[in-house]
Amino acid sequence: MADITVLNEIFATLKPLATPIVVATLTYWLKGKIDKTHYENKLKQDREAAIELREIKRKMDEADFPKLLDNLSSTTSLVQSIQGEISNKFWVKQEIFHTKQEIMLSITKAILELAELVRNRSQEHSIYHHVFYEHCGFSGGGYDVPCDAPTKYHVEAERLEQEYWSYVEQEIESEKASYRAKYGTKEYRDKDKQLFNLVVSSIEKVLASIRLNQAILHVETVGLCTFLELSKDNLTKVNDSREEDLSGYDWSEYQNEKYQEFLVEIEEQLTNVVRLTKVELDITDKV
Repeated sequence: MADITVLNEIFATLKPLATPIVVATLTYWLKGKIDKTHYENKLKQDREAAIELREIKRKMDEADFPKLLDNLSSTTSLVQSIQGEISNKFWVKQEIFHTKQEIMLSITKAILELAELVRNRSQEHSIYHHVFYEHCGFSGGGYDVPCDAPTKYHVEAERLEQEYWSYVEQEIESEKASYRAKYGTKEYRDKDKQLFNLVVSSIEKVLASIRLNQAILHVETVGLCTFLELSKDNLTKVNDSREEDLSGYDWSEYQNEKYQEFLVEIEEQLTNVVRLTKVELDITDKV
């Protein structure tokens, strides 16, 4: 009985010490279990990764991966080369477009200036011809009487005829004065000369530009040189072979005809230039 009592006392004394020991032991055991589980999972993942890598290597070996890398490198270089070539071609195309655009604008401008000059000179000469050669359109008074008419009728007819021609002369002189006031001034002549010099200079520049860039221009655009050269000759030369045989009224009338023909040709060429501009710049009309 005494022994049991002693044991109970011993257990009572050791009980406070046993609880921490048990907790520590259980914690260590659980940690070991967790570490073992993590380790096993990691081993499993490593094995699976190794299997995947071996499979990838097998496929790469079967596909001759070094050759694929070489092909990829060659393809990349080819793509870069093509991209560079496309970029260069685009740049060249843009430069050609701007060059053509400038040339067609300069051609249009030169022909419009030419039209203005020829129109002004045509108008001037038309008035000159009408006043100085056609006498403003006046003709005989038409006061004729029969030869056997009484004398008083003949006298009256002569008086009316004289009055008519007196009036005609006054009208013609008035028109001549108006012509000289408008076209005979230094100011008008200076403006005409200035426009003439501008037209000749523009034509020469356009001709030089077309010849310099004819390799990139449509053959019909290059063909405009013929019209421009002839236009320049028409403006700068004094007389043609036919004019040398004409004088007075016939010469003046011929000048009118030349101006009108020239204006018609200029209008036709302007229409042609609009068409060629669309061709050069690849412009299509919208329907």
